[in-house]
Amino acid sequence: MPNRTVRKINIARLVAVLLIAAVVIGGGIALVVLLFGNRDTELVTKSLPLSSEMQYRIKDGTVSYIDNMTLNIYEADSESSRTVALNAAIDGYAVRDDVVVVFSGGTVHIEGCSEVVLTGTVRDVRMGEDYIAVLRTNVQGSDSIVIFDYNAQIAGEVLDFSDSKVTNFGFYTDNGRELLWIISVATEQSTPVTTVQMFDYGAGGTTSYLSPFYDQSVETLYFTDDSIFVVGTQDIVRYALTGGREKYRVGIYGYSVLDMAFSGGTATFLLAPKDEQASKQLRFLNLAEGDESLLSWRQFSFSEDILGAFLQQGMVHIVGTENVYSYSYTGRVSATLPLPEGVTAAYELDDTYFLLVTEGSMLRAELK
Repeated sequence: MPNRTVRKINIARLVAVLLIAAVVIGGGIALVVLLFGNRDTELVTKSLPLSSEMQYRIKDGTVSYIDNMTLNIYEADSESSRTVALNAAIDGYAVRDDVVVVFSGGTVHIEGCSEVVLTGTVRDVRMGEDYIAVLRTNVQGSDSIVIFDYNAQIAGEVLDFSDSKVTNFGFYTDNGRELLWIISVATEQSTPVTTVQMFDYGAGGTTSYLSPFYDQSVETLYFTDDSIFVVGTQDIVRYALTGGREKYRVGIYGYSVLDMAFSGGTATFLLAPKDEQASKQLRFLNLAEGDESLLSWRQFSFSEDILGAFLQQGMVHIVGTENVYSYSYTGRVSATLPLPEGVTAAYELDDTYFLLVTEGSMLRAELK
């Protein structure tokens, strides 16, 4: 009898322990799913009518390429495509909505308008909402920028950069305001000095300057309603959009900025190491739109090489050689999903889609 009593008590305890363990394990599984993956997220791909063998230009949701004297344009969102016949070989082109600008030598052709012939050689073109900026270099090697409207009429004075070289330029358009920003480097001094100029064509071409950079090069600019974030080789510097006063700077030496997104008063920057030996790492920074940065950052390391990384739909999407990962801006894993076989490259298309390249195909992909 005593032995039977002991056995009954042990069995009861065992059942209780197993029940508790089941609850703990079940809770643990729920926690793992919460922290490390959302089983409802899926990678949706669609094969595009594009060959991966072409040399593509990918910008603002548009994939374009030249083949047999024809410029081919594909819109990833609407899945529409069109072609523009070229009368001769060109040096370069720019695409925006339903307008194409091509250039060759000193000739610029805005779609729907007659050709314009400029002195010197056209190096590049940027398209804004109302204006087109054409960068040219004369026979003496001096740079200048000519501004056109979409009727191929010159708008305003030619911008002279004879004492420097233009390294990057572009438009920022918002609420009817169109800013042309230009980064140039004065090379005639013992130490190169980088200057950022802005021309407000909504206010008659008013010119403004940011403080010169003596200690680093400037690579690009990101704009919000109230800020200019200047990306340099050593720092990200925030300026007030109105007045151009520096608010703070955050060091990023050794890293390149891949992407930037802004929401709720916070700018998020996605960075990759410049050191090729660190090709399996990423970092992203959260910076406040205020007088202080309130910097927070996270570092990610992966077991596979990274083919592409971008900020989309309020998430960080990272494409490796085997998987695609989705993280929140706080660093929480939302999903880890296997890639189709043979993916060799990945590029952001817009805020929804990204492009996966294999040896024989191009895939439009999204996380849903």
